[in-house]
Formats: sequence, structure tokens, C-alpha cells
Amino acid sequence: MKPTILFTAAAALVLSAGCSDDSSEGDEGAGEESADEGAADREPESASDPGDGGHASVVASGAVDGEFEGYATFTQASLDNGSFSLGLTDNSAFGVDLSLMVDDGRVPEPGTYDVIGEFSGFSDEKFSVTFSDFEEGGMIDPDEYGSSGEGSVELVETSQDAVSGHFEVELVEHRGDSEVVLEVKGEFDAAKVAGGDSL
Repeated sequence: MKPTILFTAAAALVLSAGCSDDSSEGDEGAGEESADEGAADREPESASDPGDGGHASVVASGAVDGEFEGYATFTQASLDNGSFSLGLTDNSAFGVDLSLMVDDGRVPEPGTYDVIGEFSGFSDEKFSVTFSDFEEGGMIDPDEYGSSGEGSVELVETSQDAVSGHFEVELVEHRGDSEVVLEVKGEFDAAKVAGGDSL
């Protein structure tokens, strides 16, 4: 499993656990009303509230074709050189990881950033991007794209609690003697994962 998928998987587990806890609260007599409330908790509508997991819209074409809606979250880490990671996922069909090396794990400034391939290493000026197809291999061993790529990520608004923006990338995966191309674009309003600071 490639390192970048770890964040998306971890974020998905956090969100799933939160949804499970919400749906199990209350007495047994709550019945249908509790089930409805749990379903509402699992469906993000406003990314301005960090508690709802944010929101992402992603369109993929080429090796994978589809339009996806899901959660958008981010974490920061100040270990070593520091890193900032955005994770977009619906917990079942897709995951997109966008990672950037930053000083002291700070949230990066608004602006447009170029994209590098995952195996080129992290950069403090360029995002590393990976797309994971969970429908092929599941969340444990998904079909991944991102060994090389180009495009851009624009962060429109950033703060310690929320980050919004959009991206458009072309990812190339080398498989044997052939190249598999995947074009991905999307928008996100990401909320910070609870406990998403690693010092």
C-alpha cells in the first residue's frame, strides 16, 4: 500500500466511527427517528462547520469514469519537515489524497500550486496527488493512480479550521509496457480532522 492512502483510510475510519456513535445514541424507543437523524449526520451539507466532515465533488475520466460526492478533511503534521494533507473520500468508491510538505505543519497560504507525481517525493512548492479506486480492491488494496502527474491545485481560502479550493490533474500510472491515464478534477471545502495536529 502506498503511503498516501493511509491518510484517506484513517480519515474514513474517523468519519465512519463518528457516524456510528451518533446513530447509536438515545434509547431503544427512538426507533425510526434515531435512524433518520443518523443518516442526516452521515451526509455532509456545509463544509463551513468542521464537525460535518466537509464536502468534496470529484469527476474522473479515462481509466475510471464517474462523478463522486464525499467528505473532505485535512490534517497537519510538524514532524520532520512538516506536512499538510487533504483527503477526499466517500468511504466506499473513491479517495483522493493531496499532500504538501510545509514548514512546521502549517496550513499553506491561498494560491495556485503545481502537481508532482507521487513517486517524485514531497515538495514544499508542489502537491503530490493520488487517486484511489476503492471499487477495485477495496479500501485495503485499492487500484491507485498517481505515480506521475501534472496539473494544479488552487487553495482559495485557508484557515486553521477550514480549507477550500479546487484542482485539476492528469495522473499517469505505468503498468508493464503501457501507460494508464486518469484525468481528475474537483472542488472541496475541507474541515480539519479532530485531533488532526501531529507535533
